[in-house]
Amino acid sequence: MISWVLDTNVLSEPTKIKPDPGVLEWLGTQSRLVTTAVTIYELTAGIERLTSGKRRRVLEAWMAALVEAIEVLPFDRNAALAAAKLEHLARKTGRSVEHRDLFILATAHAQNCGVATRNVDHFQGLAVSVFDPFAGR
Repeated sequence: MISWVLDTNVLSEPTKIKPDPGVLEWLGTQSRLVTTAVTIYELTAGIERLTSGKRRRVLEAWMAALVEAIEVLPFDRNAALAAAKLEHLARKTGRSVEHRDLFILATAHAQNCGVATRNVDHFQGLAVSVFDPFAGR
């Protein structure tokens, strides 16, 4: 069974007022919850941009619990090497990949994982399996 690296939009879905039931169901079937250090950065940066208030406090508590409960893959030497190769592959096919997405993709590649994301187009065709739990494909 493939391990899926959860992209920011998948990992944050349970915090929504009306989360997608298909995503919640899919997350519940995963025996291993994995994300990247880049995704932790993206989530934390989003929380930091919020003004003080109840929503921010709730998300700060959620984030503190999340980082203790989920496996966080680092952007390490192997991921950096994979990023250079994947960026080259993308450029050869006329594509560019935003650096944060590239680093998430490369981290997944270095760990032999796929990427679970709503933004399939950002990742597809670059040597990593991609799954959209919002669409079930």
